[in-house]
Formats: sequence, structure tokens, C-alpha cells
Amino acid sequence: REISVWKRLSHPNVQEMCGLYYGLGPLPALVSPWSNAGDINDYLSKERCKPRGDEAQVGTCHVHDHSVVHGDIKGGNVLISDGGAARLSDFGLSNLLVRYSQSFTQDSVVKGTSRWMAPELFIEEEPRLTYASDMWAFGCLLIEVQSGRLPYYNKANDQQVIIALSKHELPARSPDIPDLLWSIVLDCCTIDPHGRPEIAFIGRTLNRYRVLLRVSCLVSLVIYTC
Repeated sequence: REISVWKRLSHPNVQEMCGLYYGLGPLPALVSPWSNAGDINDYLSKERCKPRGDEAQVGTCHVHDHSVVHGDIKGGNVLISDGGAARLSDFGLSNLLVRYSQSFTQDSVVKGTSRWMAPELFIEEEPRLTYASDMWAFGCLLIEVQSGRLPYYNKANDQQVIIALSKHELPARSPDIPDLLWSIVLDCCTIDPHGRPEIAFIGRTLNRYRVLLRVSCLVSLVIYTC
């Protein structure tokens, strides 16, 4: 289902899926266009100028509008096109990994992703990816892009991150994150998933302050179709 949904989604800020390749394991490999500029962290580390907000945008709101939960929002899954547009990739794949894993917290699922995962995904007996868990991940993405540091950068490994999440510990604030952006991060990273705002609301808030933030490149990520 996730593969067919991605194939049908057409949006300037959703990475195109070209096809499937079988033979690398139990799951098919999804083929998409190569991004010479890499992901958004690679791009921002090399480019002195900020990506334009009207070009470098991702389709999170578009994806949610199509009743799709991404499930793995992080900087490594925000690819930059040759034209400087930010494109959301690899959405829905966590659902497949959960389905084919004996435990949601297996290394195959958690490794490299726990820093962006909502706390309820580690606490609930039968965790389920939701729009709310996407919003938590988006808050962590804002930290990543604005500061150039990973969420929970003060935790040395995934095990420490998971322990922190189980204690409802929020990601550490980097000194270079301004107050107004941190307030948005806190909205996204509310412990109670029912208290997290919708992506369209965050988009409108970011849009008002886009000129003040390094994450201006992500503003239209949430407002393109809202």
C-alpha cells in the first residue's frame, strides 16, 4: 500500500518514485532520481546562501492531505534537487519495516531513526505511526536544520535517546536556536500526541517569521497546499 501511495503522489516537493527493484532482501528497493546535492544537511553545510523558501520546500502537508503518514521525517529524508528544491522522500517505509519486524524497537527499525521518533512509539504496547508522530519528527527536523546538530545531540547513542524518550525528556536546545523557533519546536514536541498542532498551523507560523530563520528553506514544506 505504501509503495502504491508514493507512486501516485505527484508534487514538486515529494521525491518521485521511478520503480522497484527486487533481490536485495525481503523488501523491494524503491528507485528514485539521484540527488547530486544530497540531503538538506549536506546542502546547508556546503551552501553559504539559504535555500529560497519558495523553491526549497517539502510536501509534508501534501502528504498529510492525502491521508498518508510519512513515518520517518528527518534531514536524511529531505533531498535537494539540482534546482534547489527540498523534496520529501522515503515516506511510509517505516510502516513496511514495522510489518516485517518482530519488534518495533529492533535495530532494523530504530537504528538511525530513534532521535526523531515520538515517545509514544516506545511506550505504547502496540505503537502506531500517526500524523502526531510525524509532527514530533518535524519538530526534531527544525532543530536539525537550524542548528546543524542531531536531535538529542547530548545523547551519545540510540540507547540513551530511547531512555530519555521513555522518561518524556525533550530534545536539548542548541544555543543557536532562537526563542521563536524553539517555541514552535515545543509545540511540535508536546508529550501528549493529542496536543500537537496540525502541520498547516505550523506552516502558517513559520511563514510569518521565515526571514528570521535558517529554516526558511522548510517553510513551504508545510504550507504549499494548505
